[in-house]
Amino acid sequence: MLHCLLNRGLSIACRSSLRNKHVCFVVKNRSTIAIAVNDYGMDDWSVHAEESALYAGLIDQRFKGADVFVFRYKEDARGDWSIENSKPCKDCAEIIRRAGINRVYYTVKTTDRGRGVVVVKVKDLHSTHVTIGRMRKKQK
Repeated sequence: MLHCLLNRGLSIACRSSLRNKHVCFVVKNRSTIAIAVNDYGMDDWSVHAEESALYAGLIDQRFKGADVFVFRYKEDARGDWSIENSKPCKDCAEIIRRAGINRVYYTVKTTDRGRGVVVVKVKDLHSTHVTIGRMRKKQK
């Protein structure tokens, strides 16, 4: 299932207009129940993929017990894609907790060629990474 989501995520990541392309899948009982990419919101500020995927479920708790998969993809100058670090930031980690998510899977880059996926229980997701600020869409 993980490899299928990684491959599917790569094709979905292209929908994001941001340079760093993140994809978030919410999976419950082996079925994908939400998918989102990071992109610009209605106010032209960037919105994280986790926020987009989980926001609607915060009210009715439909994602309680589900797993979240967060992948980050990067395209190099030759057009080849690789996975990069995608550990949820502190704000997204809080949204994940409030949504009742069970586990979080996220991509990591350990060395130039070493890449993989880490899985943690939400209670063990200690993120100190804070997004310095939202990216504002460039005005034309």
